[in-house]
Amino acid sequence: MKARTVLADNQDNLEPSTLHRIYSVMFFIFYSSKREFYATMVKNMVNKFPLDNELLNGISIVHPGNREASSFENVAKINKRFNIVQNVDQLQEELVNLQLTDNEDIPHFELDKLDQF
Repeated sequence: MKARTVLADNQDNLEPSTLHRIYSVMFFIFYSSKREFYATMVKNMVNKFPLDNELLNGISIVHPGNREASSFENVAKINKRFNIVQNVDQLQEELVNLQLTDNEDIPHFELDKLDQF
């Protein structure tokens, strides 16, 4: 902030090209530090989040856009972990039904109402 005050006080004494160069350097420093912050943040997120967790990757089926690409193996792993369905044939039938359901037939939700009961 001190640099801005000095520049504002001496703006009339500096050439426009000099002011432009000074402001360019200030903006470069400012945005470089912001970029460094976000790069560090993303790096820490990648290191700390369980991105290779089989369960988290498997439950991507709950997103309607991913249902057609979901494999039975992923669904079977989730079922084995939580013991949801006893009959494997029934599980496969449920997956096929989900994959064949039209987008219009899948209930829509509002993000701001997810936590309301």
